[in-house]
Amino acid sequence: TLDDERIRNAIIECTPQLVVIDPIQSKAFIDHYYVVEDLAVRGPLAIKEYQSLDEALAAYFAIPNDRLKALGIQNTNPMPGSLDFIQCQNGIDTMTLDFTAVEVWNNPEIQAVHAELELALALHDTEIAYELGDRYFMIQTTADGFDYSFYDQNYRLIDGGILENRK
Repeated sequence: TLDDERIRNAIIECTPQLVVIDPIQSKAFIDHYYVVEDLAVRGPLAIKEYQSLDEALAAYFAIPNDRLKALGIQNTNPMPGSLDFIQCQNGIDTMTLDFTAVEVWNNPEIQAVHAELELALALHDTEIAYELGDRYFMIQTTADGFDYSFYDQNYRLIDGGILENRK
């Protein structure tokens, strides 16, 4: 009858439902951050682990920009993996986007860290100098791009200018 059907539906609605939670998905994806002092070194890499992003960024920025350095993340998966998120090449700190190509890495936790790293790079002033024979070339970041200068062997300014970022 109609009343029996209503009673059955009411019982079904009140019956607790079993929800299965995947423990891998419920815990944090990021295990730790790491900084590689120089990816170009021969032999074992010098890798230091950090529990906080702030500590890893401070360590990364403390390494001179003449090195091929990197800041990355190690995940908590049963088969752990790691990806670099910043690499310094030719004196310029650059964000890598490798995480976007790997589905498990392209998640809200990683996207939030990526946004923090982009902001940290935008706010961090970088400068580097190169010796070119008997002259010197210096470049530094500015709000709108790069400021560069050429100096002679006595460190007197020869020429310089600004390269603007094209966005």
